Amino acid sequence: MPKHDIKIAYVIGAPFPTVKAYGVTSRETINVLLNNKVRTRVFCLNGQYYDSDYKNILKETTEFTKNITSRLLIDLGSMGSSKLNFFCWRAGIAKIINRNLGLIKEYNPELIWLRDPMIAYIYLKKFKSANIILEVHDKSGIFYHKKLIKYNARINYFPINQTNNEFLLSFNPKANSNIAPMGIREEYLASKRDCIKFANSLKQRSKKRIRIGYIGKIAPGGYSKGTEDLIELAKYAQLNQLKLSVTLVGATKNDLPKLNAIRKELAIRKSFLDFKTHMKHTRALSLMKSFDVLILPAYSSKEYAGMPLKLLEYLSTGKITIMADIPLYRGNFKNNFRPFIYKPGDIISLERSISSALSNVNLSEHLIRGAIFASEFTWTNRTLKMLAKY
Repeated sequence: MPKHDIKIAYVIGAPFPTVKAYGVTSRETINVLLNNKVRTRVFCLNGQYYDSDYKNILKETTEFTKNITSRLLIDLGSMGSSKLNFFCWRAGIAKIINRNLGLIKEYNPELIWLRDPMIAYIYLKKFKSANIILEVHDKSGIFYHKKLIKYNARINYFPINQTNNEFLLSFNPKANSNIAPMGIREEYLASKRDCIKFANSLKQRSKKRIRIGYIGKIAPGGYSKGTEDLIELAKYAQLNQLKLSVTLVGATKNDLPKLNAIRKELAIRKSFLDFKTHMKHTRALSLMKSFDVLILPAYSSKEYAGMPLKLLEYLSTGKITIMADIPLYRGNFKNNFRPFIYKPGDIISLERSISSALSNVNLSEHLIRGAIFASEFTWTNRTLKMLAKY
């Protein structure tokens, strides 16, 4: 906790609430601040989205206003993924931030919580007494990151993993930087008893299908999250009469017709492959516990440098977690624990990993170690450690 009653402006330079990943990470952080009675006000664009997970935050939210120019730029930026679209979007956000400086000035925060170096640069110039928490979620924004170097004394950086920390320190070696991985909700964390009970139940279910799950976006930002591996697994299970069923959770309304067309083209029966649309985070966390095996495939984007939040959430369930064996995933683990792995794109490797996990004589101990590992990364611990700098 902060050493005194600090006043925080949590600024999101994008629509909020939202179904996108930044919405979840922002919401969980804000809820910890509010639940710990830290004076916090959220400033953001209107997200035009709502589910009950956001109910405690909306009353502490102020929406930025737009003028015709900024609205037009944002609309143009939302129409595609070209460099021109990106430029329009960023120009629109910059105009909105500058237009709404009065809202932040009136609130008069001591600390501004951000994840956008451009907004940090604007605020550091305009608000001479405020300090900045700047989360680093990717390797973008280097132009503004370099401009921030002269403000090092007023910024605490929190990269979400070692990859982003190395990016930051490569051009700003004197940055006040502390790695702050993503978190989980502690109330969903499996107990030692849960892990043992599940492992024992598998031994008594030889005639029932093993339920395989993936929960998350299918192709955010136009790149695949690797769910093709799960579709191919379902096809392989059907051809070889394996007692497996695969469910992908998180499809958008636009994804669903495409996915069903793929299933039809591959002649995969619904009993082997099913799709469910996006659902609110709380429900998704509960649904995770209904699966026996949770799989995190490899993403296809070379630019992606985030921390897979789902990996921690999978481990927290006390169920079998299998991840694609790629450097970004491996880098999150210490020497004394690692989830089961498979070679991405290799369905034989994936099926063998599932079989090996199911027959592992030390499965309950492995699941317990996974839950203990996940317990180190709660949203509460993460947020309060970040605040401890103040």
